[in-house]
Amino acid sequence: MVGFAVMGPQWKPGEETNDYSTFKAFSLILMVSRLVLVVQYGSTLYFTRNYRSARLPLLLVMGSYTVAAILYGALTAAFPKGDDYTTSNVYIAWYIISIAETLLTTAVSCRWRVISFKGTHLIERLSLLTLIILGEGIIVVCKAISKIVKNYYIFTASVVGQIIAAVLIIYFLYMLYFDRLRDTHFGTIKQQIWAFLHFPLHITLVLVLEGVSNFVVWRQAVQGLQTVLGDLSLDFSATYDTSDEFISQVNSTAWNDVFDYVPKGIDFTDAVNDVNSALVEVANTWNDTSEEAINAGVNALNDIIFALANTVLESLSIEAPKSKIKNGVKPSQEDQTAKLFGVFSLVFIYFFVTVSAQRLQFSTP
Repeated sequence: MVGFAVMGPQWKPGEETNDYSTFKAFSLILMVSRLVLVVQYGSTLYFTRNYRSARLPLLLVMGSYTVAAILYGALTAAFPKGDDYTTSNVYIAWYIISIAETLLTTAVSCRWRVISFKGTHLIERLSLLTLIILGEGIIVVCKAISKIVKNYYIFTASVVGQIIAAVLIIYFLYMLYFDRLRDTHFGTIKQQIWAFLHFPLHITLVLVLEGVSNFVVWRQAVQGLQTVLGDLSLDFSATYDTSDEFISQVNSTAWNDVFDYVPKGIDFTDAVNDVNSALVEVANTWNDTSEEAINAGVNALNDIIFALANTVLESLSIEAPKSKIKNGVKPSQEDQTAKLFGVFSLVFIYFFVTVSAQRLQFSTP
């Protein structure tokens, strides 16, 4: 698990790369983990050597993990070598091997009940794991609240309501799970199915908890954007008599509503430069009524809005994948803002999809 945690940030399957050392390290970690399981099952076999009914199933499980370890180790040589950028799909074999060994182990435990889940502490273990995930959800929500505090935002009624809703969702999920938890053990096959269903349950649970914490941050982000747009009139030609009035209002809004709230450690120099450059463009085209000047003024105003919007979102740690520079052209503010709101769309979709999936899982008897 430590190995996965260290290598996880470099896990980018399907992308072109010239260095597959991370993938090879993953393969070696998987190999070592299976060898550790072989040793653990071997020690169990040694201490239960007088029970003949346990020998064959334990040997089968040890054999499956041994073969899996050999295959994981052999895959390290299958990844490309050299400095050329290539794409490799060798990692797909990991999924095939892991699914095969899981099915084999489950089949053995169903055939030989002596090594099944029956009579074990499986229910207690899985319920504790579920409780840990719910506890992590509370921690994630608290981290989301800390982001708002770091930006010195004042908690509004809508943000407070979102926080209360997040806590209640976690509490109701706790009640739905533990109020339906059986105190007695049930059949071996049913217990296998019940255990396997916890994998999708825990995945959807993690996504739901991540979603409710993101909604807290996004609620504050929307509140900040509404404040900026409310203080900055978009129809500047009808609101302001001179360019100096407009520039003064933009600077006041930018610093009082956005830049002064950016926490320490976040560099917003590019946003300030973008706003200043746009203001210079507005000043140069203020009294020019040509179509070209009007378009330049509108583009400058859009640059100001997008720069402030991006700063509000990024100051709350709402980030999107950075756009790559293509043919020497830097991605526009519009593209970056669209990607940031695309993050919200993704969270919004997967939150309700996973909540619906949980509804089906909790309704299953």
